[in-house]
Amino acid sequence: MEIPYGEKLYGYKLVQREKIQPARDLPPVMTEKDKEQVASAAKSVIAVHREVLIALKDR
Repeated sequence: MEIPYGEKLYGYKLVQREKIQPARDLPPVMTEKDKEQVASAAKSVIAVHREVLIALKDR
């Protein structure tokens, strides 16, 4: 399927995808507090975007 970059689809302009990378690397060893913060952040993202994540899983 050829993607017509630059054209609009459902009101959105189609552009080339870009690879997004973190600004810096995390250290390989994390403390327990760091692990808890990461888990807490992941849970909050899942809670906020739950409906979208379920819709993406089911398609």
